[in-house]
Amino acid sequence: MPTASTLDTSRPAPLGDQLEHQAQWDLIAQQVVQSVGLSTFDYDLYQLPANSAWDDTLAYYQTEAAAAGWGDAPSQTDEMAGGHYAVWSVTGSDGTTKSFIVAQVDAPDGIFTLNILGNK
Repeated sequence: MPTASTLDTSRPAPLGDQLEHQAQWDLIAQQVVQSVGLSTFDYDLYQLPANSAWDDTLAYYQTEAAAAGWGDAPSQTDEMAGGHYAVWSVTGSDGTTKSFIVAQVDAPDGIFTLNILGNK
């Protein structure tokens, strides 16, 4: 079966400072992925500047996702516990659907995004 890397898309340029994975973020990533219906995924975690608004984060990723080949707008946006997420999906000529998800979580210790890449 072809991998997601065979599609003509790349990861959008991230926003914020990259952090190491932690168990709490693994759980949040898993919850988002399950709600979207991905079968496989990986993610990167970033901390945003204080007071980063979701609308600003979404606007940034709309521009970056378009530049990376994901299209001009997300196919889905939704709320989740503590934040929001947006999903971009592209189906390749081989029928494989690849998704990029940005999830923003406003936590007591800061504002974070999970940049998730996966397959349906």
